[in-house]
Amino acid sequence: MDPRIRQRRTEVVRRRGRRRLRVVVTALSVVTIGVLALIVLHSSLLSARRVTVVGAAHTPASAVIAAAGLAGHPPLVDIGPRAATGVERLPWVRRATIDVQWPDAVRITVVERTAVAVVPAGSGWALLDRTGRVLADAASPPAGVPQLAGSAGAAGPPGTTVAGDGAALRVAATLPKAFAAQVTQVDQLAGGQVDLHLTSPLTVHLGTVGQLHQKYEDVAAVLSGASLKSGEVIDVSVPGSPVVQSAA
Repeated sequence: MDPRIRQRRTEVVRRRGRRRLRVVVTALSVVTIGVLALIVLHSSLLSARRVTVVGAAHTPASAVIAAAGLAGHPPLVDIGPRAATGVERLPWVRRATIDVQWPDAVRITVVERTAVAVVPAGSGWALLDRTGRVLADAASPPAGVPQLAGSAGAAGPPGTTVAGDGAALRVAATLPKAFAAQVTQVDQLAGGQVDLHLTSPLTVHLGTVGQLHQKYEDVAAVLSGASLKSGEVIDVSVPGSPVVQSAA
């Protein structure tokens, strides 16, 4: 074989070998960098060492952190949607958002539910939000939160939902500021009729839950403008035509 051809072939083989070597070295470098990056990302330097909870008035911050899975200070890279989902399972929590703040902090923002009514539960009371979710147990009804009667089933532990057709709960959840503080009890009667018992003491017969806004305006107008006697009934079952009836 011509020496020049042999030399050329040898050079081609060498060039191929150098290319393969560069590919192997590059691949090893990428793998090494990736491994080092994973080690750094999962190190304590980039973990949830500082966790701040905002908006949790009824839920302890420690419970929020634990529900988010952050009590053990996990790496920030491992914090995903499950963290917020875990917090939203807590009885009082309606919505939670997780804000990862590199290199070592997490901010949990909580929007809590509002107690709109109470129902008997054992020897005490269960606080409900507008959906019937049990928020907490209480020895006595909080001020300004009415009792429900005749509409709800038995209350389970916090985090569960009370069964019932919800007419009285809907009223309790929509009471206007004009007289909400005066309502001590919301009764659901036969046929979906609803009565309110006030601190006066007066009774308001709302009738069904149709046209509640107009009925509430009628109640507010009567309370502010009429001379009422203890035990009288304000009947607003016909919107726009309130009637005050004497006590039976």
